Amino acid sequence: MSSPFLRTAVTANRTIMRAAGRPSSKKGGSTSLNGDARNDLIKKVLFDAPPRPPVRMTPEELTRHETIERAWKLVRQQRKQEQEKDLARKTLTDTPPKQIWNYRQASNPTSSKA
Repeated sequence: MSSPFLRTAVTANRTIMRAAGRPSSKKGGSTSLNGDARNDLIKKVLFDAPPRPPVRMTPEELTRHETIERAWKLVRQQRKQEQEKDLARKTLTDTPPKQIWNYRQASNPTSSKA
């Protein structure tokens, strides 16, 4: 069994795709990318959403929200300070070392006996 929401979504999707396949009523065709009217329709569906109403909070909810926000800012600040300390401990250099690779590395005596 399919849910009513799923059926509604499928029906809406079919309607949108059918409408997108219709040619434009303008003389020169669509002005969208590659002359495809579907791109305009997709942009309209995705980006022309109505604005959401502002969130209304009770005083208790507002206090709780502000407390959580302050705690999160404190955690972010502490993480940033730890990262800066890590970077400060590391030696940053702009030049390569004097000896790039030791080609005459002493061989391991235990491995040569095998």
